[in-house]
Amino acid sequence: MVRFGNGENRGKAVEEGVQMFDKKPVVVKPWKPDIDVTKERVDNVPIWVRLVGLDIKYWGKNALTKLAGMIGNPLKADRATTQKERLTYARVLIEVPLNKVYPIEIMFENEVVRIINQSGV
Repeated sequence: MVRFGNGENRGKAVEEGVQMFDKKPVVVKPWKPDIDVTKERVDNVPIWVRLVGLDIKYWGKNALTKLAGMIGNPLKADRATTQKERLTYARVLIEVPLNKVYPIEIMFENEVVRIINQSGV
């Protein structure tokens, strides 16, 4: 459980749905007095995905958002991707449904990008 200093910060955290804690994604939901965490259902989870072999011309925010959107709900790119510190792959945090089958490749404009799920990273 986390207590926020004000309602604005709480609202923002709940609206975004996923926050980073100790460099790991954490799903944020509003607390209710009668909540039973053993029965609370989680339908979507954030996962880190590597876009291997993605040409650097597609590393802009708009392009990464569109590509990640082909998998799920894009949340953010990691620092190494946004700062272009590591050029072997782009890494994006994407919220996905638990019951979905994920693609191993994304095809777009005559290019193919291999996807590696990094949910454990």
